[in-house]
Amino acid sequence: MQSSTKKKRIQVQLDQTIADNATMVFEELGINPTTAITLFYSRVAAEGKLPFDVALTEREKANLALTDAFKGLPNEEIATDQELKDWINESEEY
Repeated sequence: MQSSTKKKRIQVQLDQTIADNATMVFEELGINPTTAITLFYSRVAAEGKLPFDVALTEREKANLALTDAFKGLPNEEIATDQELKDWINESEEY
């Protein structure tokens, strides 16, 4: 890996859980987050692309399809037992 005298600060905000889980992996690998990010940038610069495929998993695709299917359906809040009973009885009428 090439080292230069000029450094550039890069700041990112990550979900705390993702950051913590990744840090545990880095520790197991014997590196710190700065080294991991430097490796990532080095690979992107060398290959001219991300070092992994960017795609949705089958589960993520299914979740998106389900979310899309529910768009436009009536949505109402049921706050009490009576409202739930009324909703169930109303549904049985169809």
